[in-house]
Amino acid sequence: MTTPQPSIQGGFLAQPMGIVGIGVFGLYFVVLSIVSAQLLIGLWPGHTDPVALLWGLVTVRANPEADSRLTLVALLSGALGSFVHAATSFGTYLGNRQLIRSWAGWYALRPFIGMALALIFYFLIRAGFISPSANETAISAYGVAAVGGLAGMFSKQATDKLQEVSSNCSSLQRRRTNSAATS
Repeated sequence: MTTPQPSIQGGFLAQPMGIVGIGVFGLYFVVLSIVSAQLLIGLWPGHTDPVALLWGLVTVRANPEADSRLTLVALLSGALGSFVHAATSFGTYLGNRQLIRSWAGWYALRPFIGMALALIFYFLIRAGFISPSANETAISAYGVAAVGGLAGMFSKQATDKLQEVSSNCSSLQRRRTNSAATS
């Protein structure tokens, strides 16, 4: 006879998030938003001064090439976009007294998922719509930031759109292969 396993639904993760968890995630969101915004401003194309983070506690001296700056703009915008989504969700569930521990991982990972999606969308747009040989002046940093931020903010919808694009590319490739085989 097997022993029944405890249900996750009724266990530790189903409990409301305690005051320590709320404080940790609140601090996490505040630091994430400040650092991401300061890095984004400091790494914006044309900005050459060192970036002072957290009111000067940490200084970052980086002067990446123009193309790398646009990639960093996409990444940081994705982090900020997903921060908006996660912090709004956090505040809503906290305010409704429905914030439970099982969502901690979702909140912690959301900015990194947003960054990854923003990077993928940036590469997709850069490869498909903009000539790879285009220089920094031909690419709007504002457009890169907008796409990155939206990809981060709407990560579920962005993932669905990437799946749709991938499916369309695969079916187009199959049609070309079938067309070439019948010719």
